[in-house]
Amino acid sequence: MIGGALAVLLTIGGYVGDLFLEMTRDSYPPWADSLGIPLMSVPGLLLIFSIWFAVNLIGLKKPFRTSVSITEFDLKSTNYWYLTLIVLTTILTLILIYEGDFWWTAAGIMWIYFYLTLMLGRQKEKEKLKPITHIAYGG
Repeated sequence: MIGGALAVLLTIGGYVGDLFLEMTRDSYPPWADSLGIPLMSVPGLLLIFSIWFAVNLIGLKKPFRTSVSITEFDLKSTNYWYLTLIVLTTILTLILIYEGDFWWTAAGIMWIYFYLTLMLGRQKEKEKLKPITHIAYGG
């Protein structure tokens, strides 16, 4: 799941990039401390997002299918946890784009992609494992 690991790294990179962007926009008063204090939180954020990534990988313990097309989405048999995460992440990404925090855009899109691949991979494998409930006879 390279997409999830990349989402973690893009999130951390977006945080650092946004700090420097806000510094160049003079969002911080000139008498304030340097960026050292907020930059000290980067290892903690890396740990938190890595744990979140690992928790979402628990979904791979169940049957999972790779190389699924996004066009094969079926709302009736979807995983609503991942669908909720996709919707919330999309809303948050659109808000950040609207506010001009472009450093977070790539991270938001990569998290959406990560959740979408987990949801579709589980959905298609679950559909494949469904028992056959009817038999069609030609006549």
